[in-house]
Amino acid sequence: MPYLWPAFTAALTPWFVFEMKNALSTNGEAPTSQKSALDGSSGAITAEVITAEYQLAMKLATVVPYSNPILPGGLNGWKKKPFLNGFQAGFNLQASTPQSLGMAPYAIMAAGVIASWAGGVKFAPAPPHPPGLAPNPAFIGANMVCVSVFPGSPMPLAAMLQLAFTCGSKEGIAPLLVSAFMAHLSTVSGVYQPLVVGPTPTPIPGPPIPWVGVM
Repeated sequence: MPYLWPAFTAALTPWFVFEMKNALSTNGEAPTSQKSALDGSSGAITAEVITAEYQLAMKLATVVPYSNPILPGGLNGWKKKPFLNGFQAGFNLQASTPQSLGMAPYAIMAAGVIASWAGGVKFAPAPPHPPGLAPNPAFIGANMVCVSVFPGSPMPLAAMLQLAFTCGSKEGIAPLLVSAFMAHLSTVSGVYQPLVVGPTPTPIPGPPIPWVGVM
């Protein structure tokens, strides 16, 4: 099962509609391409909402293409704080001036997303990745059989976040955020630690098997 993006969109779209109706500096209109979607607001609460819905959506995240599910929260190594801090800092930066700051606020948000995936996010050891026959038991205790090693690329994530928050449509923000997050997740990569066929009937530890992408 992939990320629960339909639930993410369903939760956030009404929130963004509410936010824009109450954004005094835009008189309730949709944002223009010159400012963030939260004109006149620090976005602190919206950052919390985005973070919470992302964390809910990732509960069924899996490795591409073998569908190893992410481990439960608290065991998987994903970091909520940098994700939240990145969005809060980005919104705060844009709210500090009436002028568009271009890519800068969204680069900060993207950096927060990347940091949340840094240090290795852990996935279940089953199913084994071919040509592996089974997970290497030496890595099972630390939940390091299937783990990310590269937290993804900040581009095009930053540009896609900018597009989402400056799209000019209250209803368009959440779907564009999904596109941005999916593009980022396609660049997350890791390794699988297997047992493989050896010279004897007993399988032996094999070299790490790379994988690319989370969905």
